[in-house]
Amino acid sequence: MSTDNSSLIEVEELHEAIRMKRDLERNTGAVARGFTADQLHDLGRYIELLSNYGSGVPDRIEVSGTEDRGQAFALIRVYWETGSDLWRAVQRNLNKDGVFLQTEQISGMGDTILLEIVFSHPAMTIRVPSKVIWVNPHERSGRPMGMGLKFLWRNDIDRNAFRAFMRGDADVRSLASLQ
Repeated sequence: MSTDNSSLIEVEELHEAIRMKRDLERNTGAVARGFTADQLHDLGRYIELLSNYGSGVPDRIEVSGTEDRGQAFALIRVYWETGSDLWRAVQRNLNKDGVFLQTEQISGMGDTILLEIVFSHPAMTIRVPSKVIWVNPHERSGRPMGMGLKFLWRNDIDRNAFRAFMRGDADVRSLASLQ
């Protein structure tokens, strides 16, 4: 990533842009470090555009059954390229402690599921117990078909790690402990 007064700010993905903008907003000397107000504005616009990019494409998921301590529940495995895809899914949700999965494979309201997120870059998998808190069985009024999941955090450490990621304070690799 390189910046100067005459060039664009270069970022590789959405989450990197979010983290950069947050760091620059915290640093009152951002303009003195070579960033112009226009560049900061452009970075915000870039984040907005990337947040909406691909919003019409269903998430690639697999649904199967599993069992934990004698209790049967659904396992939903979602495949995303990067942490930016997770960030977008959370932004599509009404509550920031969950995700919206854009899919035709909808579980029932109130179902407890194990959400398994498989990232390509970096190659890692995280698992988060979740509950289906709303469903949209048909695309309507510009809202895609899918379901909203609320994360059922095992502890405050997991919740805080996730929230740090969503604020842009941590990289997606910080979520590797969510097993």
